Amino acid sequence: MTQLKLSLPAALLLTLSLVACNGSRPAPSTADLTPQALADSALFKGGINSLQVTTPGYTNRFLRHTGDLGSTDVVNASSSESVRQDASWKTVAGLADSNCYSFESVNAPGSYLRHAYSRVRLNKSDNSPLFNNDATWCARDGLSGTGVSFESKNYPGSYLRHYNAELWLAKKGEARPTDAAGSFEQDVSWLVTNAWAVTAPPPPPPTTTGNPAIGVISYWQPAAYATLPANSIALINPSNGIIGADAATINNYKQIVNSAASRGVKLLAYVPIGYGLRDPSATNPSGSKGQSLEGIKAQIKAYVDTFGAANLYGVFFDEADLVYTSGQTACQAAASEYPALSAYIRSLGLKSSAWNPGWVGDGFCYVNAAQRGDIIVDFERDLAAYQNDAFLPADLSQGQTLATARGVRTWNLIHSAVGDAGLKTALDLLRTRKPDLAYVTNIGGNWQAGDNTWGSPPTYWDAEKACLVNGKCP
Repeated sequence: MTQLKLSLPAALLLTLSLVACNGSRPAPSTADLTPQALADSALFKGGINSLQVTTPGYTNRFLRHTGDLGSTDVVNASSSESVRQDASWKTVAGLADSNCYSFESVNAPGSYLRHAYSRVRLNKSDNSPLFNNDATWCARDGLSGTGVSFESKNYPGSYLRHYNAELWLAKKGEARPTDAAGSFEQDVSWLVTNAWAVTAPPPPPPTTTGNPAIGVISYWQPAAYATLPANSIALINPSNGIIGADAATINNYKQIVNSAASRGVKLLAYVPIGYGLRDPSATNPSGSKGQSLEGIKAQIKAYVDTFGAANLYGVFFDEADLVYTSGQTACQAAASEYPALSAYIRSLGLKSSAWNPGWVGDGFCYVNAAQRGDIIVDFERDLAAYQNDAFLPADLSQGQTLATARGVRTWNLIHSAVGDAGLKTALDLLRTRKPDLAYVTNIGGNWQAGDNTWGSPPTYWDAEKACLVNGKCP
């Protein structure tokens, strides 16, 4: 499938800084992420977020409150609901400066993250000038070049810092241990993520046999959408996105959307993100155009304005293997762009981002970049590769384990599965590997040569549905 890459202009990048100092620390995770700078679109006033440590070796930890004290702790999908609530914050306009931010506890409304005698703690607001200033944090470019740094409103030059799993107000080079200069810049960067307290959208109800649910890349004619079974996921793609589609096409898709909603089909809005190419006037070697951050957001907003957030499940970000990014690796770009756009679509009332890099990424970086409640296409190739790629079983197995732990769903897309024999081979493998979503087609994958891979249902569509939905497999 053609893919476009997302561009994040440098002017729009913020870094979220927590400073960690020298001294004893919790044991590092052996399977950390290495997050990069996050776009400011992830940090919006009125949104609910979690703040992830970006210090290498400790990126499985998040900012939380433990009673009335600020701390960091390991938080994941297996954490208790109370821990996930403790690690979630409503981002509001700064109590002392609306250009800055304050962080209100999700599970203790009216209480804010503030500093007092240099210790960062959770206290109920008394609306005094002192409290309001103590609880106001101004976002700065991350001191390490990563994430967002939070500078104290009333103590300029002092930043929110994690030290020995505690939170402190720290100023580099001062006398206290928590002000130690060593690793100051590297330890002060936080990543804004989806809130742990926000329940991830549920997957489609399980099929009676435990098979993968159906997830279709449906660049179909309108009549074909009527063949989608309940609880499946499908795409709408009026015109390589929605901007530029004519009125007749939009009206056809409005009928598709209304019908799908009435039948329990979840629809994703197709948005290409350009394989990381940022210049919308340029074309990447795959033949697709670059996409700017503003253009990507405009596409998403146009879908919501046209069809309504309540009628769309989320966004399908195509061309999400960010190989044509500039100035950073594809994995670094994904670590910033995936969370930022995921947060943006949720700010508009949508539920899930589906990312199509077509594989897990180096070191599973694309799986790591996806947020809780997201979907990742970790395979999009032909049946021969699904059968014969020597690295694939380990990649998909480990990727599935990592995705499940992160609350992310996986999606396998198999083309060039010819005839009933090809369908049976693909279905047998899918039922063994057990991705959350799957789709098989007999159509070839050489779109440059004219193959319309996802342009119509496969010849054996009824048999495929019978197997995945009803367990009546060949």
